[in-house]
Amino acid sequence: MTDKTFFIPKKSNYMITELADNYEFGYKKLATLSAEFLDSIDGGKYDDTMRIPTLYLYRQYIELRLKKLCRLYEPALEEDTKSRNKTLRTHSLKAIWDELLKLIDMVWESRNVFEGGEIEDIELVVSSFHNYDPYAQFFRYEKNIKGEVHKTFSFDVDYKKLSSAMDNAEDAFDSLELSFQYNLNQ
Repeated sequence: MTDKTFFIPKKSNYMITELADNYEFGYKKLATLSAEFLDSIDGGKYDDTMRIPTLYLYRQYIELRLKKLCRLYEPALEEDTKSRNKTLRTHSLKAIWDELLKLIDMVWESRNVFEGGEIEDIELVVSSFHNYDPYAQFFRYEKNIKGEVHKTFSFDVDYKKLSSAMDNAEDAFDSLELSFQYNLNQ
C-alpha cells in the first residue's frame, strides 16, 4: 500500500507574522503569474475560466494587506477598538480602506506626508475591485447571497495594466507599513 498523504508535516522556524506575509506574497505572486499567462498568446483561451480566480487572488492580497496595516497600528491607539475589530472581520475592501484612512488621519496631521502617490495607488485598486464586488461575493462565490448567478461578468481585463496597478499598490503598502513601523518606534 502506498502512502496517500500529500500534506507532509515539516519542522519550520516560521513565526506567525512571517506566515501571514507568506499568504500575502503567495496570493499576489500567483495572481501575477496567472495574469502574465492570461496575457500571453496561449493564455487567452483560458481567460473565461481563469479570470475570476486570478482576480480573486489579487483581491485577497489587497484585503490582507489592508487588514495588516490596520492591525499594525491598532496597539498604539488608546481608543476603543470594538468598531475597528468589527470592520476587520468584514470582507468589504472599502470598509477596511476607510478604517485605514481613519488610522492614517489619527497618526499624521495630513495625508500629504505620503507624497509618492501611495494613497492614490491603493485607492485605485480598492475602488476598482469594490466597484465590481461591493459585497465581497463576486470574486469568491459563483452565486450571490440570494443564490443567484452573478450578472456582472461582462468585462474584459487588461492584465498588463492590472499587474502594473498591483505592483504600484504593493509598493504603496510597503511604504505605508514602513512609515507605520517607523512612527511606532518613535
